[in-house]
Amino acid sequence: MLHVSAGILIKDDRVFLAQRPEGKQQAGYWEFPGGKIEIEENPETALVREFMEEFGVQIRVLRKFHENVHTYAGKAVKLYSFLVVHQAGTFALREHAALAWVPLSKLLTYRLAPADIPIAEKLVGSGI
Repeated sequence: MLHVSAGILIKDDRVFLAQRPEGKQQAGYWEFPGGKIEIEENPETALVREFMEEFGVQIRVLRKFHENVHTYAGKAVKLYSFLVVHQAGTFALREHAALAWVPLSKLLTYRLAPADIPIAEKLVGSGI
């Protein structure tokens, strides 16, 4: 099973999403940013590393939000999601097709990666 971390960054009732680029699996889908957890990492460490690599920003992990398992083409992925805050740096578009700050009220109207949908539903329902 592949283990992946995702960050939920909320500012002024808007959620930060990234759009997967052409040439990658699920191109065009929006996702909560993050990535694969390396052998020597825990989910939180992986998330801090991924935000720096993908956007050039430092984040701080606040707390675990949700955990779910999703199967893509017969491959199971365990997704750990965390609430995070932006600490430093300017967001740069390095690996994704686009970035967006999406109002919480519009989150479920976006074409989200299937594994991220349960996170989005819980987020909208939680009233955070």
